[in-house]
Amino acid sequence: MLKKYLLLIVFLILTSNIYSQIEKEISSFVDSSELVITNGRRLLIQSVKEKDHEKIKQIYEYLLDVSTEKGCYAFSFIEELYINTLISDWDKWINLASNLENENRKYCFQIKYELREALSYEIANNVDVLLYNSNYLANEERQIIDIYLYIIKYGSENEVYNKKIQDYKKEFKNSKFNYFLNNALPRPNLKGATGVSLGANSILLTNNLDESFTSKLAFSMSWDFNISKFYGSIYMVGGEFQLQTSYVTQIDGSSYTFEKGEEFNYLEYGFNGGMYLLRGHRFHVAPYASISGSFLKSNIYEPKEEREDDEFRPIKAFSCGFGLHTEIKLIEFKAKNFYYTGASENSYIGLKLDFGYNYLTTQEDILFKGNVIYFRPALIWAFGDF
Repeated sequence: MLKKYLLLIVFLILTSNIYSQIEKEISSFVDSSELVITNGRRLLIQSVKEKDHEKIKQIYEYLLDVSTEKGCYAFSFIEELYINTLISDWDKWINLASNLENENRKYCFQIKYELREALSYEIANNVDVLLYNSNYLANEERQIIDIYLYIIKYGSENEVYNKKIQDYKKEFKNSKFNYFLNNALPRPNLKGATGVSLGANSILLTNNLDESFTSKLAFSMSWDFNISKFYGSIYMVGGEFQLQTSYVTQIDGSSYTFEKGEEFNYLEYGFNGGMYLLRGHRFHVAPYASISGSFLKSNIYEPKEEREDDEFRPIKAFSCGFGLHTEIKLIEFKAKNFYYTGASENSYIGLKLDFGYNYLTTQEDILFKGNVIYFRPALIWAFGDF
């Protein structure tokens, strides 16, 4: 028994010595390169805050040498772009941007001390000077740098940025920066919105149709959407037409007389699509073409749904036409999204006014031959960019 206890004590002593030795090795292990890079990044942040651009350059070049010896990187691609922007080393910046497709970085260590926030703030405060320092470059290079500086100072979600990107792509179709432009820079912001509207529908009838019926104020509803220059709307209109003169027709093989003053149900649904002539900050104008189905039916058998097909239909037509969509923004606000993630998105309430003319392709009788002129005022609640 004593022998077992002695063996256990010896085992514990040996194990303790091994752990003690490992602890000493870990405590004494210091990778000088890691220490240099970590401290260098921290000193670089301090130099940015002190606006010492020369010292930033010296620290950057020294850390590049240290990391190159170890066969790894001390900075991310974005950090190197920022640093070379701030120190106006445009040759190195151009080399990085034009060779983004070949980037495959292996970092020396886990990166500590985030540089981008301090660097971007300092760049934004010196945009004019930095752009002036790039005057000696070729136009293609100077314009891509101008776009890059604009993003850092003003962001990309505005029409100026969109215009700069469009102009650059138009002028330099085969630019050496195309990969950088499409993969490193934000894509142009396409204005778009979607919303629902509810309002009234006023109708004027033409030709014989005007002599046969008078129209009452009806309702209209729609789902509207737009992106960039395109406007679209899926809509439905409902209301009543009142007969102005008696009319005799055949229903179920028998003669039936509709008396003056009887009401017919009118229904129209379709699609409007067009392009904006004007898309301002508070006012829109878009001419459009429309296709729809138009239906006018009696209500002899209502509410018997099984007799729906037996109703008399003076109008059952495919219709097409044209119109003008106008919209005025009344109120703009931020609305929480439907997923309750805490995020919010642009939203607005507006007044839309649609004027148009629809051509009815077929009618039941010559007495009902005519077309429709309409005016639709409505309130719209939309999400997105006006």
